[in-house]
Amino acid sequence: GTLWGALQNGTTSTACGSITGDALYFDGAGQRSATTVALDVSAGGSVQFVLKIGDGVAPCENADPGDDVVLEYSVNGGGTWTLMNTYWEFLYPTFTTITEAIPAPAMTPNTLFRWRQLNNGGAGEDNWSLEDVAIAVVDNTGLTFTWTPSAQVSDPAIKDPMAYPTGTGWFVLAFDDGQTGCSYSDSVRIDVDLPFSIDVTPDTTICDIAGIQLDAVPSSGSNHTWLWTPGATLNADFLQDPVATPNVTTTYNVTVTTGFGCVETDSVTITVNQLLGLTATSSLNNLCLGDSTELDAQISGSATDLVFSWTPAGSVDQPTAQTSWAHPVTTTNYIVTVTDTITQCSLVDSILVDVTSLYGISTTADTTLCSSIGLPLQVVHNVPNAIIQWSPPQFLAGANTANPTVTADTTAQYAVQVTDPQGCSAFDTVNVEVVFSSLTFFSDTSICAGDSVVIDAGFPNADHTWSTGATTQSITVFSAGAYSVVMLDVLSSCQSTFTTNVTVDPLPVVDLGPDTSLCIGQNWILDAGNPGAQYLWNNAATSQTITVTNDSTYSVVVTDANACVQRDSILVTFDPLPVIPISDATVCVSDTVVLDAGNPGSSYVWSTNETTQSIEVMV
Repeated sequence: GTLWGALQNGTTSTACGSITGDALYFDGAGQRSATTVALDVSAGGSVQFVLKIGDGVAPCENADPGDDVVLEYSVNGGGTWTLMNTYWEFLYPTFTTITEAIPAPAMTPNTLFRWRQLNNGGAGEDNWSLEDVAIAVVDNTGLTFTWTPSAQVSDPAIKDPMAYPTGTGWFVLAFDDGQTGCSYSDSVRIDVDLPFSIDVTPDTTICDIAGIQLDAVPSSGSNHTWLWTPGATLNADFLQDPVATPNVTTTYNVTVTTGFGCVETDSVTITVNQLLGLTATSSLNNLCLGDSTELDAQISGSATDLVFSWTPAGSVDQPTAQTSWAHPVTTTNYIVTVTDTITQCSLVDSILVDVTSLYGISTTADTTLCSSIGLPLQVVHNVPNAIIQWSPPQFLAGANTANPTVTADTTAQYAVQVTDPQGCSAFDTVNVEVVFSSLTFFSDTSICAGDSVVIDAGFPNADHTWSTGATTQSITVFSAGAYSVVMLDVLSSCQSTFTTNVTVDPLPVVDLGPDTSLCIGQNWILDAGNPGAQYLWNNAATSQTITVTNDSTYSVVVTDANACVQRDSILVTFDPLPVIPISDATVCVSDTVVLDAGNPGSSYVWSTNETTQSIEVMV
């Protein structure tokens, strides 16, 4: 009968050459394969064939990388295929004879063999040829078999008995060829695994919504595999120690299989109470020494009758509260236990709070000197990756270094802060006293004419010598000029000279004029002058000028831009108007009449241009 059961995209041809007649030549598009009919190879044997994979041009076009040919077998009618070997496309440019032993799993009465190309570029490309395929099988007819130890096999006189070993050992097969009288023998070692047991997690009651880790530990054996059921509430059903998160009471079964195939089973029941979840948190996980953090036992679930316990309790304000402030002085792992008072289930979680220890820091010693300009300061510390900042920075060069230099000649306190990357800091200060600090002396000043100023050099313990010849700590100055003092500190022998300038500002000129008399009904404007100055009149007016209409003494205080003050006053009187005693009169023609204006001593001007008190008028 024929050897082939199926041929895909191949034909008999010598297009790619052959050895004995036509070969199976594969040239078509799509899957390329040749499959045998079912063969009885239960006694074993070999597969021999001749293979060529193209390496030139059509019709033997060169196969590309990955266009390899494989030999496979199937023991279930082609349902699944098992690889026997792979033949790389570049190793068979000419017809090559290949022999493969039939593997034990392929030794069945109905085995299929298939040659298949893994990939191809289409019709006319990546060609290959198969020829002289022969399946050689073993024929045990006429052989006599003897297995030992016979007590551990089902039938010691057949070629394939079942073995029942009581331990690891060798089974020896001797067989005779009844036709030739030849005898043969071979042996096989069977390793037997010892019986084993499983140590499984004990039955447990849980209330943790996070579940529980199961474990199944075999007592012996190697290369174990695990299978847990039901797997729906497990994170994995093939692990030795899966995590179970059941919502209801569940029994988990586990099957453990050794590398030899030995099997053991066991189970564990997880009883589920009211489920809770617990997560310990802190508002700050990294603290500087002296800082605090708020601990919180975050609960998920609906239970309400809960009791909390934080440890270590010594640094926790309220160790039995769900949330509380903690004040650790060293790195501390805070553990919180939550107990459901109804079910008595407890959950435990923890949070690590890292505390940066107190840093060591030292600075230049406090000092007193005549001048601080150029004084080097220094800070020594053990702060890692430190950021350094001195203050006041305006008095220093290199205020962000460990060794700044003072640039101001003044008494000052220099503070340094050394900070690590987490914001924890160490502090120290340096007090620098300059005996005659320029910032403690007076500045230039001005006085108003007629005033004086007291210039006080300070430093009562020093000797003073003024440019005026005075040797007192202070002098009183009335006139403008530059005044200097040489001071000698007796204790430190520091000497310094200071100078201040005194200017004398003139007083503002204020002249309201002489006392004045006016007639009733007239107005009078008083002007204090000095535009831009400040004014205060005794009638509360604050303007430069005022208008007066009543008898009074008017005074003004004028303050100029230099704060110099001047005053003046004026008496203003308003006299009544004179009464003229003249009335209409009737006289005869050619008569005369005397008109008298009265008010002796006054000045007169008549319409007749006469200037006497009285005039005579003829009609």
